Amino acid sequence: MTKTIKILDVSLRDGGHRINFDFKKEALEVILTSLDNAGIEFVEIGYRNGYAPCSKSLGVAGLCPKDYLLYCQSLLKKTGMAVMVHPQNISQTDLQTLKDCGVKLLRICVAKGRVAEACPVIDMSKEIGLMVSVNLIHISHYSEGGLRASLETVNKYQPDMIYFADSNGSLFPKQIDFLYRTFTQQYPTAFGFHAHDNLGLAQANALAAIQAGATYIDVSLAGMGKGTGNLKTEFFISYLHAANNKKYKLQPILEAGNYVREHLKIGHEPLEMDEFIRGISDLSTAQLKQKKTGDTYQLILPD
Repeated sequence: MTKTIKILDVSLRDGGHRINFDFKKEALEVILTSLDNAGIEFVEIGYRNGYAPCSKSLGVAGLCPKDYLLYCQSLLKKTGMAVMVHPQNISQTDLQTLKDCGVKLLRICVAKGRVAEACPVIDMSKEIGLMVSVNLIHISHYSEGGLRASLETVNKYQPDMIYFADSNGSLFPKQIDFLYRTFTQQYPTAFGFHAHDNLGLAQANALAAIQAGATYIDVSLAGMGKGTGNLKTEFFISYLHAANNKKYKLQPILEAGNYVREHLKIGHEPLEMDEFIRGISDLSTAQLKQKKTGDTYQLILPD
């Protein structure tokens, strides 16, 4: 593989959903030090001010208060620190705090039909020197025309990255190939891919995205993430080594992945039928709740 790939680990942010974002200092030290030693470009350490919708109290990685940001910064000597935000939850003061505490990359979570809310946040972030990634979630729910319109709007604000997130883990490699071949050639922005593994296709889809023009790939230790989880950091880096790309060190990644399995008890849980249904029928969590009737499921594709 000759293409230059850059990795962003989302274990603390997406994986935080598995333990209500309650990471103790020992876990943070093991995970962040290992990722830093491995040469990962970016580590996403959580959400600033929570995610939407959310009605419960969250641990430190779900809020990213100042003391948490500074502790994470102290553990990352080479790796860039990233934080995800929802546009409606963030202020200019928040952005400045993130910048002052060492955050390099702001990831803006953008739901379908809500691109306009992200644009002022892009402007404010760039004004203070933050890199910006626009993450379009539930990418499988877009029409080609609708996605093109969103990208036209976003690109006027010149983000550093645009991510397509297969939030339901429902896409096949040929669909990923089509998405990236269609759009990466039309815009100067770097494109990234965020996989979920509901159909067991996270790695195949990531490789399809790379071949079709993606530059940034999201991964997580032991696949820890919402639902069935994400592309496994250790498996993806192992693949890169097999493809003669030894840019990243595998040993510290294995140590961190095994720590997650042993101490956080993530990676051995029973699989849930709901997560397979979401992948098969391309349903968000909210849609699945609406489709369920008692103990049965209506496998209906969204319009």
